[in-house]
Formats: sequence, C-alpha cells, structure tokens
Amino acid sequence: MIEPGSELEVLHPMPVRALAGVGPATGAKLHTLGVETVADLAAADRDVLTSVFGSAHGTGLYALARAQDNRVVVSERAAKSISAEETFASDVVDRRVLDAELNRLVDKVTARLTSSVAFAKTVTLKIRWHDFTTVTRSASLPYATGTPQCSGVKPIA
Repeated sequence: MIEPGSELEVLHPMPVRALAGVGPATGAKLHTLGVETVADLAAADRDVLTSVFGSAHGTGLYALARAQDNRVVVSERAAKSISAEETFASDVVDRRVLDAELNRLVDKVTARLTSSVAFAKTVTLKIRWHDFTTVTRSASLPYATGTPQCSGVKPIA
C-alpha cells in the first residue's frame, strides 16, 4: 500500500522495468537513452519519449513516471489457476515416493477445484532439479473436469 502523496518517493528509486508497459524491448530502448530508474524516466524529455516510442506509449510512460495514472486499482481478481507444490528437505529419487507425492498434490488441487466450484482443462507439472533447473510440461484435456482422473491426456515424459 502506498500512501497518497508518497507515490514518487516510492516509484522513483525503482528500476524502469517495474512500470507497467516497460518490457524487455522498451527497457532496452530506455537504456540506450540513459534511463535506468523511474526517476530517470520522470526527468526525460516528453518529446524525445514520444519520438522514440510513439505518441500514446511515450505519453503513457511520461505520465506513469510521474505517478499520473487514472486507471482503477483492482486489488482482487478471480484466480485463473489452482496449484499445489511441495519442496523436499532433501533430494528424492525414489519413484514410489514421487508418485505418492504427485497423487497427494493432485488430490489437493482437486479439493480446491471442488471447493471453488471450478473446473480445469490444462494440467501442468513443474519439477525443480537439485541444481535448481526447472522443467515444466503441460497437457490439455479435450474438456474441462474437476476430477483427478486425466483420461485423454498423454503421460508427461
């Protein structure tokens, strides 16, 4: 929560990439202009911003850096995903232990779907290896379901 009147104090030290609408490409262009922080962006020339980014985007960046944003703040929204995960205290390689854990997590997600009166169509499995490399695999059902059985989904390899 940012108290009214303290917006610039909070925003200006932040990296410019923290602003909505500043992705990798815009961030790279701003970097070439010497703009690294929101304060740098606030000090930038509006005409330069609009010439580089176009009228709408340049003007929008100029305004955001000055905490000028009339959009309504939405603090809560409906969940678009339901998940469960577990981090083990030590590496687990026993397939039976991993299968049991996966079944426990599936049951947990299914219970959340049931309590939310929701259905799911896409199943995603995320695995983080001992070296913190993360691998994800997704599969979609032909229809949304709220049951743990995933008939119609090919096994995740």
